[in-house]
Amino acid sequence: MARAKTDKLQELSERFRTFSRDLKKEFGQVISQEGYTMNEFIVLRNLFLNRLRSADLARELDVSPAYITVLIEKLRAKGLLDAIRNEGDRRAWDLELTSTGKKIFQKLDSKITDCVSERFQMLDAAEIESLNKMMIRLSERKD
Repeated sequence: MARAKTDKLQELSERFRTFSRDLKKEFGQVISQEGYTMNEFIVLRNLFLNRLRSADLARELDVSPAYITVLIEKLRAKGLLDAIRNEGDRRAWDLELTSTGKKIFQKLDSKITDCVSERFQMLDAAEIESLNKMMIRLSERKD
């Protein structure tokens, strides 16, 4: 019985890696068609939710501070984000999206949602609900 479960988990692992890779590739194509990279999209998503410092973004993307600075400067040059002096620490700067940045993020996010909808269209409502519950359960088990 344990062997059967191990085999199923191995199969699941392979399917999950393939599915994740394919979905990431699709997302990247959708984002790049609009002239952005996935990392730029992730920065926009994080700043859409909260005002953050560049160090916070570097940690979130797991990249160097130098790389995040380049990314931030590209987005600033496109008019998508501003640096605001931190009220609690006058030496620090917080980053926030401009109104254009918010609109661009919402457009990109909508395209990603459309991509997901298309990918899962063959599932009925009960299957989607079940999948959502499983993903929530699996996400809660972070050690």
